[in-house]
Amino acid sequence: MISTPNILNLPSRLRYLTTGFFSRFHPLPIRERCHPGGRINPVGYFCLAHALLETGFLDLEPRVDCYERRGWLPWIVLFFPMKIAGLFFWLREKNRFRTITAGNRALVAAVNSRDLLLGRTLIICARKPM
Repeated sequence: MISTPNILNLPSRLRYLTTGFFSRFHPLPIRERCHPGGRINPVGYFCLAHALLETGFLDLEPRVDCYERRGWLPWIVLFFPMKIAGLFFWLREKNRFRTITAGNRALVAAVNSRDLLLGRTLIICARKPM
């Protein structure tokens, strides 16, 4: 099981759009002995899931600990625009660039799932065969 701040939720995506920083990630001081209490680098679901699959893990299950309350309003307001933009992205990636394949289709689809758009902490459960 792996857990990390969910940088794919709507509040985090909107914060990145407006500030350049994901939620729970902040500017660090320069030339000061700083020991940030967070992670070194924000990592999204697709990259973590891809790494797990490439290293032999199976049965990946993305989960979240709870939904962010401040994510509901943007989700309601942006639901249809995100679905329309997502459809154009999906078709372009699948048909023109051929980057969405049978092997990664579920991972790409999960990136814009309700759980990942609203969840606070991303939890990935996976199984490594013996």
